[in-house]
Amino acid sequence: MERVYKIKKTLQTPMILAVLISIPVFVDVFRRGYEARILVMASLLVILFYLFTLNNLIKRLTVSDSGVVLKSLFGSNSASFADIKLIDGISFGSRQFIGVTAKKYLLIPNSFDDFAAIIDDISALAREETLGKGLAQMRANIVNRRSDITMAWIVVLLLILCNVVLFFPGLSLF
Repeated sequence: MERVYKIKKTLQTPMILAVLISIPVFVDVFRRGYEARILVMASLLVILFYLFTLNNLIKRLTVSDSGVVLKSLFGSNSASFADIKLIDGISFGSRQFIGVTAKKYLLIPNSFDDFAAIIDDISALAREETLGKGLAQMRANIVNRRSDITMAWIVVLLLILCNVVLFFPGLSLF
């Protein structure tokens, strides 16, 4: 068995839109001819924005009979079920993580699609003695985190507003 999980589609859509809508805004910043330090800071911001988005879009979690692999833009971390010492649930408000302790420590956030199925798959394949009580408690109380999605849509709306102000400067919005 091998199951691959991706970031929630409801989070991917606004991220892709934000990237597309941000292009004219960023192009305009560079076209205006600001001083070098402003351009360097804007360039760093643009690079970080696009890297963060790309990382989230390609992030994958694979659960197989042999172990768990978390792949992202910056590499992959893996833990075989034979090496895992503890799998537990960690909650910080609406943020929930599956913590996997092996040679390396993995944190699997609840921003993945079907977080409950991830817990079920890992629980079914891991050794019973490695499963912590927090994992079972978290499975019983999965939090559907909407604030990430809301914030992504707010970024889209702000970028739309920036484009309206940029391309229609005489338009009275208020």
